[in-house]
Amino acid sequence: KSTGFSRSALALQIQQAWNKP
Repeated sequence: KSTGFSRSALALQIQQAWNKP
C-alpha cells in the first residue's frame, strides 16, 4: 500500500481547511 499519496492528499486537505477562514 502506498501511504505517500494518502499522506500528501491528507496534508493538502488539512492545509486548505486551515487556510479557509
